Amino acid sequence: MCAVAFFFILKYGAKQAWPTWNAIISVAVLTTVIAPIIGWRFTLYTPVWIILLLVFPAIALMAFQSLLRFTDNTAEAGLISLIVAFVLSELTWLLQFLPLHFVVQSGCIVAAYYGIIQTTTAAYEGILNRKLAIEYGVVGSIATILLLLTASWS
Repeated sequence: MCAVAFFFILKYGAKQAWPTWNAIISVAVLTTVIAPIIGWRFTLYTPVWIILLLVFPAIALMAFQSLLRFTDNTAEAGLISLIVAFVLSELTWLLQFLPLHFVVQSGCIVAAYYGIIQTTTAAYEGILNRKLAIEYGVVGSIATILLLLTASWS
């Protein structure tokens, strides 16, 4: 049902405000994709390397579609999206050692994704300055800190 709703929002309602919709929907979609993958580790005791093999392409494809309209060519968008996927896969691996629920782990990954993608797109638009970089860093840090403070560490 969510996929159908996202499809109709994108097809009919998002053409006028594409950058805003893309930022909002890509974060929501990434959350709904990453959380079940990491959840398999908790419910099915899936090895970490399998989780990383599934998380990497999901993040890479999401970053690729987000960056494609800002870059000059697909190779550039592909390289940046692979770098983002590698960094966030490393974060996923790191979070596997903490006693956190998989929803909290996916929230931390999505907060980092938001900060990285927004900073990268601002750099491509030529509007990135020190204030904006600090703002995205603070927003991502506050989201991560709130997640970690409200999580049950079991």
